[in-house]
Amino acid sequence: MLFACIFVPDFAVEAVVRAEPELRTEAVAILDGTPPLMRVVAANEAARTAGIDIGMARMQAESKVTGLALRRRSRVLENAAHAALFDCACGFSPRVEASPLTPDTVVLDLDGLERLFGPPPQLAREIARRASAVGLEVNLALAGNIETAWLAAHGLPGLSIVPTSQERERLGTLPVDVLLSCAPGSLAQTFSAVRNSTKTLAGAAEMIETLDRWGIRRLRDLAALPETAVQQRLGDAGLRWQKLARGEGSRPLVPSEPPQKFEEAAELEHPIALLEPLAFLLNRMLEQLCARLSARAFATRQLTLQLALVPAADPDALQGTAHGDDRLHVITLRTPVPMVEPKVFLKLLQLELRVKPPGAPVERLFLSAEPLPPRFTQGGLFLPTAPEPEKLALMLARIAAVVKASTQPEGTQPETKNSGAQLCPRSDDAERVGSPEPLDTHRPDAFRMKTFSPPAPASPNPPRPATSAGAVALNGEQAEAQEAAIPRAGLRRFRPPLALEVTLRDGNPVRIKPATIDSVNLDRQIAGGNCIWAAGPWHESGDWWGPDGWSHEVWDVAVETSRPSPNEHARKAETITVLYRIYRDAIQNSWFLEAMYD
Repeated sequence: MLFACIFVPDFAVEAVVRAEPELRTEAVAILDGTPPLMRVVAANEAARTAGIDIGMARMQAESKVTGLALRRRSRVLENAAHAALFDCACGFSPRVEASPLTPDTVVLDLDGLERLFGPPPQLAREIARRASAVGLEVNLALAGNIETAWLAAHGLPGLSIVPTSQERERLGTLPVDVLLSCAPGSLAQTFSAVRNSTKTLAGAAEMIETLDRWGIRRLRDLAALPETAVQQRLGDAGLRWQKLARGEGSRPLVPSEPPQKFEEAAELEHPIALLEPLAFLLNRMLEQLCARLSARAFATRQLTLQLALVPAADPDALQGTAHGDDRLHVITLRTPVPMVEPKVFLKLLQLELRVKPPGAPVERLFLSAEPLPPRFTQGGLFLPTAPEPEKLALMLARIAAVVKASTQPEGTQPETKNSGAQLCPRSDDAERVGSPEPLDTHRPDAFRMKTFSPPAPASPNPPRPATSAGAVALNGEQAEAQEAAIPRAGLRRFRPPLALEVTLRDGNPVRIKPATIDSVNLDRQIAGGNCIWAAGPWHESGDWWGPDGWSHEVWDVAVETSRPSPNEHARKAETITVLYRIYRDAIQNSWFLEAMYD
């Protein structure tokens, strides 16, 4: 058996430093409580070396250490750090134990995984590298039982590998205080109370004090005591502690269900009002989020960014935000295919923020991703290479930004490329970039724009329609030849339709002429002429119940027109016949050229 325990020292500090990596080399202390009675509840090694103690008041800590970084405890950041730690462990083993009682520690079963990740030293280095990728610096221990791995991770810094039958020797140098990490939870089953219970902590502290009076300060000293004497003086709890000191353990691992939730958060000391620092924070959050998704073999095609804004004095000063105590500016980003590219996501969010800025300084950020299986593509040998989905998504986002920027109302300043541009409000335009989707209506050319998504690859062997009874089945060449022999006409629509002037005789069109010079296009054979044949009219109408009702009288007409001869030596124009589809708008009493048959 092989188990690994991942422990995050100074978890409350590490959760804050994960959101602010620039604090990793500084002395950091975490405060909790109600002002002005705030006290230090956690500190990193640099702060403790400078003289910061747990329980110290805020004013005392500020006066004692110059340049000390003080941050309030954030449950949101701690939950995000615990989720990141859990995702990192799930990237190596399907059997992971993580309890909310011990958010700084996870245990995973590595038995049989050497074939995938290599020997234990290589596996330990890879786990530490993945943890660092999600923004956590951890202690990691590998051992043959859970209890030994737990104690080694909490007592030994860095990476530790405890070989089987050497547990007692490797744990012997640890102080007895390390057993306190086992007391609050159910790991050693020493006490029945839960974590943070006064009775549990008081009983563990009393036992540590008793051992100290006996001169027992290392685990090797506790392991060397006679079992009978330990049980007589300390009871069953003391005997269990002695077994832990000897590296004896047989507790089974209780796997936890991995949550399908990927979120990152950032709480700012000072509100941000510029795009450049906001993009800097988003870049770090996206890298951590994509690392968590990759660890769980997931990708995403939908990101949701929520920006908590500083409340404005004018309730109508924030455009596009929800009113309330916490004003939220929400941006939902959808990509054509699932991906895990933080740089692509960052560029897409920057384009969205330039088009739809929050309109007020940002004080908190929440970023969530919807997990999806990653895409798998197989290119064909004789098929053209399609554009990469990442580049396609960026191109569509840039086009959307240009289209929306061009519809900016007068009186506002256009967005510049300066990274320090203010987050000023700007009006939004309807969606005009994507894929057209036909509407469920009989109105010609009625559609709406939806987010572009590449079509699914076509089957290399599409099923042929079944032949009816008594019909003779054709082979492939015969079917293709018969299909090619059928004449086909294509209908080329003009969007928007071209205005026409139509001459009627007995209610039938006898001559058409473009209404404006812009409607004349000789290259596409759009010109006026006499109608030598006409079929119609057939009536199309709908939406009479709304303000945009329509009523069309549609005709198919053959027009004899002339165009310059392609022969350079010919002086006369060439006469041709083209087939048009025209209609009269009965509501506006106007004629339009709708399409041309090719």
